Amino acid sequence: MAYLAQRHRAFLLIAFLLILPRPLRGQGSDTLVAKLADPDWVVRSAAVAALNQMSDADLPAGYAAAAIDLLAREVDETWNAEGPVGEGYGEYLIDVVLLVLRTGDPDAVRPLAFLGIDVSVGARRFLARHPDRALPALEEAWREHWPLRSDIVPTLGEMLLADRNGEIRLTETQRRIIDRRLFVAAFDSVPNSRYAFVETVGEVVLPEWTPVVASLAENDTIAHDRWSFIQGAAQRYRAPLEAARSALSDLAMLAALQRLHRMVCDDEAQGARFGQCTALASHLANAERQLRAGRRIPGRAQIDAYLRGLDRSAAQGIFTTREYVLLSGNASALLDRLN
Repeated sequence: MAYLAQRHRAFLLIAFLLILPRPLRGQGSDTLVAKLADPDWVVRSAAVAALNQMSDADLPAGYAAAAIDLLAREVDETWNAEGPVGEGYGEYLIDVVLLVLRTGDPDAVRPLAFLGIDVSVGARRFLARHPDRALPALEEAWREHWPLRSDIVPTLGEMLLADRNGEIRLTETQRRIIDRRLFVAAFDSVPNSRYAFVETVGEVVLPEWTPVVASLAENDTIAHDRWSFIQGAAQRYRAPLEAARSALSDLAMLAALQRLHRMVCDDEAQGARFGQCTALASHLANAERQLRAGRRIPGRAQIDAYLRGLDRSAAQGIFTTREYVLLSGNASALLDRLN
């Protein structure tokens, strides 16, 4: 398949070059850069393909800015287009993304968030290495273009992997943004978003999301999902996630619960919700102190108090059913561990 794809791309390049005006043929790399601004996408496509054929050492100095500008323009044209542009246009866009990725320029983050993560794993990994710029762009893309949601979720997964591997260091605020987006994706109205959530937490191995995956696997009233492919993915990942959770230490399980509690009880919590969030957080803090001191029984008592408080809060409507499933599922697993 890869061989056929290479032959197909080579054929397209030859075809484009043949239909170009004769003065363009054989011109230097600077001319190719200038052609990236040509109004005819076929001319731009030939220039992009020619630049992609060059080695990094041979690429002209001005190609990076021109390529990024081109991708930004294609973002606007693609999302505003009323219909297909022409045969081969999709392949051309992929070539533009590949050329932009070669720049390694952080200025490419925003356009790649709108046109790149849907066609290239490399684009997702590039964004993952630039969370400061990528997260605001991905949030904007989530709001404005729902078809991208199933590509945004695995991009966030790549970001978590990069953090785990030490390539980047996410701040607490950035991790909370990612957790919030994963939580929203799990119950999003777009089925592909829910599927992307299950695949991402399963492949990246995020055991703290086991209660939500279990809910989707059971296809119960919490998930209320009638899409069999989502349920099938959840059933496939449920046992591995449970096993990964079992391998965590007590403190690691507690840390995940604390992080998710802070995500649910964000800075906008007010009134009764703020009071309950604060009270429940104190139980988790007390549990951490007890467990760090090696006192499992007092630590267990604090987790039990957290669960009972969570039950009361959910019954009063302070927490949604989905929030309750996530938090109580993790707290119950920790409580069972401490028995």
